[in-house]
Amino acid sequence: MNMNTDNAERLPLDALRRFLAERAAGGKPYVTERELGEFFRVSRSMLRETLQTLDAYGMIEKRQKLGVRLRPVSDEEWQEALDVRSRLEAYAIGIAVTKITPADIAGLRRLDASLEAALAADRRDEAVFYENRLHSAIVRISGCRMVLRMLEHTRLLEHTLWAADGHGHPDEPAPVSHRMIIDALEARDPKCAELIAAHIEWGK
Repeated sequence: MNMNTDNAERLPLDALRRFLAERAAGGKPYVTERELGEFFRVSRSMLRETLQTLDAYGMIEKRQKLGVRLRPVSDEEWQEALDVRSRLEAYAIGIAVTKITPADIAGLRRLDASLEAALAADRRDEAVFYENRLHSAIVRISGCRMVLRMLEHTRLLEHTLWAADGHGHPDEPAPVSHRMIIDALEARDPKCAELIAAHIEWGK
């Protein structure tokens, strides 16, 4: 991984999460605060603040003399994370379908096209980025700000587990695609809530 924030003001949670996930995947899960500070070029106080946030989310564990690593997560916890996400997004899309505009649909289709291009090129991180943006865009259309904040946490946990523990989407195509969900939104079909729930459930 060749990434550096060059920024002493902030350290994005996802940047640290991805770094720890790559360490775990490489067989060296533990990393010291000193190593993290040197890699990201952030102050010790900023680094500790970010680590505290991940710790509060239950995503890391600390060991004296070893450092920190992503916390191993059980299959049951993975299932719970997807259950929460499924219900929250189904609730939000049920509201979004009553508010969506042609401009919203066009924006969702652009995100879906970018996602499909990333998947076709096997650019995994880019695909995750566009998938997050697409799902978040649907929730924003609903106007459910609290749901959006809750989903940001849930998806951060989901993608952390995906990278660190081998959890993730099956190899076969999803039975319900993003395009089908967007088509249902454009048609103002209330079944879009069932579609997005089925799409997320497929990840189990």
